[in-house]
Amino acid sequence: TGILTFTYTSGVVTVGSSTIIFNSSTITSGTVGWNNVWFLSGNTVPSTLKTDMAVNGLHTLGYTTAGMYINNDGTAKTITANSGITMSGSTSVVLGTANIKATGGTITGVSTVQLRNNLEIAGNVTFANGVSFYYNTGTLLYTSGTVTTTNSTIVISGSTTLNTNGITWNSITINSTSTITLSSNLAWSGTFSITAGNTTFAGAGIMSGASLTITTSSGIVTLNADITCTGLVTLGTASSGCTLSSSGGTRTVIT
Repeated sequence: TGILTFTYTSGVVTVGSSTIIFNSSTITSGTVGWNNVWFLSGNTVPSTLKTDMAVNGLHTLGYTTAGMYINNDGTAKTITANSGITMSGSTSVVLGTANIKATGGTITGVSTVQLRNNLEIAGNVTFANGVSFYYNTGTLLYTSGTVTTTNSTIVISGSTTLNTNGITWNSITINSTSTITLSSNLAWSGTFSITAGNTTFAGAGIMSGASLTITTSSGIVTLNADITCTGLVTLGTASSGCTLSSSGGTRTVIT
């Protein structure tokens, strides 16, 4: 489907095993339950949701190196991905004002393709084994379900709000200067790595997990609260140190 306006008004829409590609479209999806959906929406003409959208098959986001915008129409609109999300491309960035909700299936990252729309995890969702999922800028929210993160990594490359109490991440990497707002507690079972830039933690959440590695060269990491680690803690590199700071009061890395 090329550049168009899609409007559902009434009747039964049979989607079968189809894949529909929305390219810079204005979409009034109504009660249609789509099978596979792929958005190709450039930064000149974004795709715009006039209603919520349900995707019952695979929801694909991103394409090659392009920026992909998926917006709402000025009021909150949500794409509900019931059977998984797959990122596509090499350095594509998917962003915009539309919310995305994952209720099932597998979330699969690829290369360094980033998702920046608000993302809600609200079901039994798996982050793909052995794969890095790049997320930043928006709010990553957990509301329900069993979330499997075995051997996966979430990579954060910009200021982000995390509200994921209820998920134990495997590994977390922050690889550029960021402010991480913790709206709830943050937990991990593998390694939490801060590898570049200055990182500021804000909000009421408390961090606890296994290993912690801070190797940002001459970077400053500002803590909002104590961090509890049950594994190895590595601070600095052989050639460069790092600075641990506090947003107020004494903060401790507890091992």
